[in-house]
Amino acid sequence: MGARIHDLEQERIDLAAAEWFVQRADGDRAAGDDAFFAWLASDERHGLAYDQIAAAYEDLAQVPGLAERGAEVTAGRARSWERLRDWRLIGAMAAALLLAVMGLRIASAPPVASYVTAPGEIRTVVLADGSRLTLAPATAVAVQLLAGERRVLLGRGTAFFAVAHDRTRPFRVQAGPAGVTVLGTRFEVRKGSHETVVAVEQGRVEVADRAAIALGGGESVLGAGETGTVPNGSRYLAWEARHPAVRRLEGREVAAWRHGQLVYDDAPLASVLADIGRYYGPGVTGGETLPAGLRVTASFQVRDIPAFLAALPATLPVRVQGRPGQRYEVRSAPNG
Repeated sequence: MGARIHDLEQERIDLAAAEWFVQRADGDRAAGDDAFFAWLASDERHGLAYDQIAAAYEDLAQVPGLAERGAEVTAGRARSWERLRDWRLIGAMAAALLLAVMGLRIASAPPVASYVTAPGEIRTVVLADGSRLTLAPATAVAVQLLAGERRVLLGRGTAFFAVAHDRTRPFRVQAGPAGVTVLGTRFEVRKGSHETVVAVEQGRVEVADRAAIALGGGESVLGAGETGTVPNGSRYLAWEARHPAVRRLEGREVAAWRHGQLVYDDAPLASVLADIGRYYGPGVTGGETLPAGLRVTASFQVRDIPAFLAALPATLPVRVQGRPGQRYEVRSAPNG
C-alpha cells in the first residue's frame, strides 16, 4: 500500500510539472512566476520532475516522426490524467534516441549509423552526402541522413565536421546542451564535462542552448574564426536560456588535435584533464573532484602531455601523481 501511495504522489507531481512546462513553453510565464517558483520551493521533487519533462521534450525533437506527436501534446495545456500519460509516452519515445545511438533503427525511419573511436585513435568518416567527420580519440557519434535534414548526435568526445553544402537539407549537430545548425561549413564541436564548445573554421553556424526549447531564446551565430561555449548541466529552470559565450580565435586553433596539437583557452581544468585523457593511453584521473573554478589556458603537443601535467602544480593548487607511461592522478592540493 505504501508503494502505491508513493506512486500516486509522484503522478500528481508529474502532472503538475507537465502543466507548468506547457504553460511556460506557451509563453505564459510572467503572470504565473510567483506561483511557479513557490511550487518549486515547496518540494525538491518538483524541480526534478520539471527538469525530466523538459529533457524528454527536447530529446523527442531529435527522434524522426515523433516531434509531431509532441506538438499534439503541447497544443493545449496538460489538464488531465490522459495528458499525463501523453507526457510519459513522450519520455518513452525519447528513449528511442538512446537506441539509435547504439546503432539500432527507429521504426519507419532511415537507419542510424554510429561511429566510435578508441582512446588515442583519430578516424575520418565520409558520409553518403559527401560530408566528412573527423573523430578525436574516445568519441562517439550517431548519424542519420533524412530527406529534409541531416542529423548528428555527439554522445561524447570531439569531432570536426566538413559539411557538404545542401541548401535543402540543413546539417544539425546535437551535443549535450548545444545544438548546431549549418548548410555547409567546417567546424569543431567538443563536448566536455562542464561545457560544450563549438569552433568555426569556415562558413557560419547557429549555436543554440538546448534550454531554448523549453524557454525560448539562447541562439548565437558564429562566423569563421569564432567559438561559442554553452555550459553543461540541467538548466531548464533558469529564467532564460543563456546565449553561448562567443570569442575570437586563430583559425589554426580549430581542431588542432588533427595535427597533434591540444589548445585550451580559459577552459575548466576538469574538462581539460578529461580531454587529454582521451589522447594519453594510460589515462588521467581525479579531474571530476577538482573545484569548478580552476581554469586553464595552454597549448602543447600530444606527446608533451606528461610535461603539461607535471607543470600544473606550479600554477594551480593541485598535486599530480604519475610518470610518463603510467596513469596520472590530479587532485586538489591539501591547502588548495
